[in-house]
Amino acid sequence: MAWIAPQISDCQSRISAVEIQSLVNASGNVNIVAEVTQTTVDLIRGYVASVTVLGPEGTLPDKLIDCFKDIWAYKFVSSVPGRASGAMYDTRRDTYKDALKLLESVRKGDFRIEVPAQPATEQPIIPRVTVSHKRQRRAQRYEAGLGANGPGGPYY
Repeated sequence: MAWIAPQISDCQSRISAVEIQSLVNASGNVNIVAEVTQTTVDLIRGYVASVTVLGPEGTLPDKLIDCFKDIWAYKFVSSVPGRASGAMYDTRRDTYKDALKLLESVRKGDFRIEVPAQPATEQPIIPRVTVSHKRQRRAQRYEAGLGANGPGGPYY
């Protein structure tokens, strides 16, 4: 499976170049495209890192590029004050939620992501929690050697 670096031109199937430029102008932040791109890539890589090793820095599994496009378009439009409304926004919000559901499937292992041919040199350390016993055993006093009440005594 290929890991590719997402491009803004990929997102033009979700949001037009004219709309991107007008939102950049409205935001007053010339770096907004790069910022939203980086946070979206980091979000997706975080989900992927929970189930497999990551590919080269800044890349995503090609299976998740559509997911990237949906999340990017929603986050980009939402980041500009006063622009988060209307039918187009509602459609983007719905596709954003669907993309997050797909990422949750990745995290659970229901949507398989294969190991990259060229793993990243640095991999995140993902803490894992395991439960060895579900119930705590309660001993009687005489079993614990405290036998003040003898056999059948009270529990702690």
